[in-house]
Amino acid sequence: MFLAPLGKRPKSVRIDSGDITYLSKRVRKMLDVAGYPDCDIMASNSLDEHLISDMVSQGAKVDCFIVGERLITSASSPLFGGVYKLSAIEKDGKTVPKINLSENVRKITIPSSKQVYRLIDKDSGKAIADVLTLDDEIIDETKPYVLFDPDFTWKRKEIGKLCDEKTSRTDI
Repeated sequence: MFLAPLGKRPKSVRIDSGDITYLSKRVRKMLDVAGYPDCDIMASNSLDEHLISDMVSQGAKVDCFIVGERLITSASSPLFGGVYKLSAIEKDGKTVPKINLSENVRKITIPSSKQVYRLIDKDSGKAIADVLTLDDEIIDETKPYVLFDPDFTWKRKEIGKLCDEKTSRTDI
């Protein structure tokens, strides 16, 4: 553990995706073997009383269930699943890349500063896609841009060239 050299102990870990029951059992064993039997395991991920009951009955090793969006929304007013992925921090004026690791390869982030482009349909004025690039990546704005579904790469759509000025992140 990275905390030991600093004279610190982990207080808790959070599991927020995947098979939480299975992962909690694995994490508990890992923590116990590492000498941290007092480290709590917290679970989150759109939990409600039914999911929590199922996890408990299956022997989940969870000390704390974090209930948020399902507590304040209802089935008739569905929740919006938003996720924040840290990819870099600024420290002492320098960008320090950060990576998010996951058992699911699609959830692993590329560590680096990013730039987001929102593509707007010129006829409807509605957003049709967001494009995430590395901060220093250059999109050739003189050529059409091809959008595709990462799960179904045969689903492709070619769109036209840039017609509005870009807005910098600092202006947002």
